[in-house]
Amino acid sequence: MISYDEEHLVKVQLQIYWEQGMEGVEWSAHDNSKEGWNGFVSLNNGDYLEIPDNWAGIITADTKTNKEYPEHVKELDKQGKYRDILHLYNWSTKTYSDKQCKNFVNLRIKRQIVEGYICNWLQKDVNPNVWLSWFKDELIAYYCPKNYVY
Repeated sequence: MISYDEEHLVKVQLQIYWEQGMEGVEWSAHDNSKEGWNGFVSLNNGDYLEIPDNWAGIITADTKTNKEYPEHVKELDKQGKYRDILHLYNWSTKTYSDKQCKNFVNLRIKRQIVEGYICNWLQKDVNPNVWLSWFKDELIAYYCPKNYVY
């Protein structure tokens, strides 16, 4: 059973947040009782989230589901051209072995992608397309930060 401090349970509106330079979307929400950035809530591992009639639970980041390469990298991957992939991202590979290049590509370039959105994590045990749809639809939810969840 999940317990949380009801005093810190906040009604929010789910949002997908990203800006130039970010390497994936930020799952976030906005507390509409506050203005502008004062209402911004970044959802994190361990926070409680309740989306009425859809899902409720502790956010558990899954960083492995739906991992794939961006479209412009897929053909180079099929050909095993990991050094060329790193060059696309302006990485100097002179001192790396081919094996090291492959490891870097798998760790740094392979990303979680859902309907074209690059994600840093997805909610464990929730269909990625469904998770994304709740944020695209900006559903109303209830949020409690992890330091008030027991």
